[in-house]
Amino acid sequence: MSDEKGGAVATAGVHYAPKCCVGECDKWGLAGFAASKHVEARWWCWEHYPHKHETPEQREAASIAARLGIGKPPH
Repeated sequence: MSDEKGGAVATAGVHYAPKCCVGECDKWGLAGFAASKHVEARWWCWEHYPHKHETPEQREAASIAARLGIGKPPH
């Protein structure tokens, strides 16, 4: 109950919003992890995330856009 001693204290939540860990990238890090609790987590924006899986359709669309000069070249 709220009138008991030692009860939970209402505090404002703290939101941690990491930045991408790649060089001078200033985008928000949306995907991150740490290898263990003893290692600081690394965060990446979607553009730099090293473990994303693109579908063949996405790669084909990126290739067509690059040939047309309207997008980034596929990696």
